[in-house]
Amino acid sequence: MQRVALGSLGLQARWWEWAAVAENVNPVLDETGAHCGNNQPEDVWLVAGTFGGEVSRVCGWPAERPLAGPVVNLVDDEAGCQAFLADAMGSVTFDGRPVPIQRLGPEDIRFTAQAGNPSGFEAGRLKGVACGLWFAVPPATPGRHVLVIRGSTGDFATAATYNLTVRGTTAH
Repeated sequence: MQRVALGSLGLQARWWEWAAVAENVNPVLDETGAHCGNNQPEDVWLVAGTFGGEVSRVCGWPAERPLAGPVVNLVDDEAGCQAFLADAMGSVTFDGRPVPIQRLGPEDIRFTAQAGNPSGFEAGRLKGVACGLWFAVPPATPGRHVLVIRGSTGDFATAATYNLTVRGTTAH
């Protein structure tokens, strides 16, 4: 599988802004995939794990965009990120094949959190130190695909299965 350069995407700040939205439309709390298409950037398709536990989601995914997300991630301070990453582990598969995982951070980020977000962030423009294990999948061919994310750190564990339908055409 072709490797996507995560650092060039500015991924951590963008993902936290995408995910720090109100509970009723939050992609991390989403148990079905109903909110996976909300507020997606134009150059990458973001996915999320859970706040703990396991979920299965059904989503569409535009063929021309890479897909990216965290295996496990955190916004804290430098020391919190170092402790978090020390125990972080996980796996990602796409159509049964392993996807490379990259360690990102600790990295200073700025993002905007919406009121009522389930992460406990105050609403407004925030700064913090982000870290995590991240992955990306290159644009896929139209049709059905399965993405499985499993991650843990300390006593926290998350798992998400995405049943994806890639729509559109991939330009070559």
